[in-house]
Amino acid sequence: MQIEFPNFQKDLYSIHTRAKIFRFYSVFLDSYFFSFLDKLSLLKNRFVFILQ
Repeated sequence: MQIEFPNFQKDLYSIHTRAKIFRFYSVFLDSYFFSFLDKLSLLKNRFVFILQ
């Protein structure tokens, strides 16, 4: 039991860091993607305004 404990701790740590990194990247990508969508909608509105 004592021999397996450090491995368990290490796995927990790696899972935690992986989750942290994944959360950071997902937040970053979400903000980037939503800004891209905002730009697209702005362009669409501009084109609609020009066509009218």
